[in-house]
Amino acid sequence: MCRNVKRKYERGIAEQAKAQPKAFWKFTKTKLKTKSGVASLLADPEDPGIICHDDKEKAEIRQKQFAAVYTREPIGPTPQLPVQVHNCIVTPHVSRSSVLKKLESVNISKSCGPDEIHPRIIKELSTHLAEPITVLYRKSIEFGELPLDWKEALVAPIYKKGSKKLAVNYRPISLTGILCKILESIICKHVESEKDLGVIVDSTLKFEEHILGKIKLANSVMCLIRRVFSHLSPSMFRPLYTAFVRSHLEYAQSVWSPISKSLENKIEHVQIRVTKLVDGLGHLDYPGRLRYLNLPTLRYRRHRGDMIELWMHFSIYEREILPASFKPLDRPSRQHNRQLFQHRPADEVFDVQRNSFYYRIVNMWNGLPSEVAESVSVNLFKNRLDNLWKNAGFKFDPSAPPP
Repeated sequence: MCRNVKRKYERGIAEQAKAQPKAFWKFTKTKLKTKSGVASLLADPEDPGIICHDDKEKAEIRQKQFAAVYTREPIGPTPQLPVQVHNCIVTPHVSRSSVLKKLESVNISKSCGPDEIHPRIIKELSTHLAEPITVLYRKSIEFGELPLDWKEALVAPIYKKGSKKLAVNYRPISLTGILCKILESIICKHVESEKDLGVIVDSTLKFEEHILGKIKLANSVMCLIRRVFSHLSPSMFRPLYTAFVRSHLEYAQSVWSPISKSLENKIEHVQIRVTKLVDGLGHLDYPGRLRYLNLPTLRYRRHRGDMIELWMHFSIYEREILPASFKPLDRPSRQHNRQLFQHRPADEVFDVQRNSFYYRIVNMWNGLPSEVAESVSVNLFKNRLDNLWKNAGFKFDPSAPPP
């Protein structure tokens, strides 16, 4: 009976993996033997004999270390620099509707900041708080100042690497108030800036270091899942795998799609390996396990992701921000009206350019039926594409050619 109750509890966590990832990590933490928190610290890195165990002393050591890494601004007026940019950013307009939308989408499972305003209160009273908070945001932007309470933060140390007794090996994480975070998100959405996609770009543009790093991370997470769950049925495996493992192997894949067969095989081997960990599927081969779990190959997922990304080029993105490589045909064929011009790559030997996004996807995209390519919504496009490729060999067999 206890075993059944335990399996039912674990199954509930697995089924809600995408909606409530916090519950998964909380459950995982209870199964691990590693201790959290900050270990005893050396008062002086040069003297290993003096170790501080008291929480107050450790906090003072960390405070000195964290303060040392920040630049101390000189007292006085800010120096005037010559104007180097002629395109000024327009002051963002904060509307009540946008603030209300932000307040209603607050995650109530998050912790409150130093202002001790719980996110549940903000969400439940969003319709009443939207107007005064909108006025507060507008005044803050107008005068270029923040309320003093919003400048306070709870700082927590996060261990990085090296000896845990050295304060230099901890990274400070600041937790500010919910209202301050909402204002920050509004301003960040307004300001157009380049963002780090989290993709490691090497000089050869083969992304080998990035791919190998993601493979290692995905394997580590899957080992953790297998370690903490006593029973891993197919119904439990699928939501856990898609939420916490496969996502690492697909993020920004349109940028780093593998150029060599060896890297492609290494990526696919992650899914080959993890599907063997599912209880009751050890007797099936890889295509058989995928059919049973209704999981397509990672190669299929990459081609599908490329097609979705290209559909968004036509239907979502503004044409002004797209590169010159995106070149629709002036006179498309009868296949559909969204066909692209096929560029000829300049690197016939190394095929790096041939494998880049705007070169590798043209033939597959131009061959789609019009009812798929010209879908009016992204969900409709996904459904029609999946229906078109439902019997494609490469869906469950990585060695089969794409359509």
